[in-house]
Amino acid sequence: NMKAKKDKLFPRPLEVTSLYTKCGFGDYQFKTTCELEKSPVVVGQKRAFDAMDFGIRIKSDGYNLFALGPTGTGKLTAVKQIVARTAAERPPASDWCYVNNFSESHKPTALRLSPGQGNIFKNDMDQFINEARIVIPATFEGDEYRSKAEELEEELKDRHAAPLNELSEEAKRQNIALIKTATGFAFAPLGKDEEVLSPEEFNTLPEATRKEIQEKISALHEKLRHVLSHFPTWRKETNEKLQALDRETAESAIKHLIESLKNRYRDNPPIVAYIEMIEQDIFKNLSDFRGSRDEAALSIFGTVPHTDTFRRYTVNVLVDNSAQES
Repeated sequence: NMKAKKDKLFPRPLEVTSLYTKCGFGDYQFKTTCELEKSPVVVGQKRAFDAMDFGIRIKSDGYNLFALGPTGTGKLTAVKQIVARTAAERPPASDWCYVNNFSESHKPTALRLSPGQGNIFKNDMDQFINEARIVIPATFEGDEYRSKAEELEEELKDRHAAPLNELSEEAKRQNIALIKTATGFAFAPLGKDEEVLSPEEFNTLPEATRKEIQEKISALHEKLRHVLSHFPTWRKETNEKLQALDRETAESAIKHLIESLKNRYRDNPPIVAYIEMIEQDIFKNLSDFRGSRDEAALSIFGTVPHTDTFRRYTVNVLVDNSAQES
């Protein structure tokens, strides 16, 4: 009993052979551990891993994952591992771009594209705007546009001239001339030789004759005011025709560019809709394009940057996944 108690209180030293176990490597199918599949860095913690896996797979909005624990326990590494593993099972992340909202400029529009397509779309739009800034002014400088615009202006002149000529003939039959002045039109009495009477000659006429002439001129002035009252309306109608001509000319100038762009992104309806909005905005702001041909030609070669006027057409790439595999 004493010996048993002594052995219990003072255990015998272990043999050297008991402190080491020799492992045989003949059964292993790898040369180095680099060839082995990676195992979780954090050993155990199954409930924590299951919770993270569940949280990451929730697709609804408004959910967040919060990992809490002592520093240095591998929380960040574990989360990254699970996120990477889950991402590998899903399609590659999309590119996202912000573009101008032409209806509400303070609320930019977000466009979603396939991975790596964001910068391609940006470059396509930059190229389109630069080309539009060349072809639009070139088309307006062409003989066809000038001929049509001059024809509309001539039609307006003829429309003005017809009633004025008629009124002039009516006045002439009453020995009164319709004279164009620097500020408009005026009437003056004519003498026997059909020359305009000077104020001195007019004052030598009998009072009754002067009064009769003044009454005739007053009546003719009233008719002139009636004729001239139509001029603003006719000018407005001609301006509307010129604006329609401008739109038609611009449409013909960029039609092939627009169709090419829309065809390139036909599988992405929001982008097609955005291209159509740009087209309409160009038609509303043709003055920005009609005089920018030389500058646009230089900007294509990178020597002149976009002016502020055209910044509204710039595509801002927020998320670029061109280098991401998943």
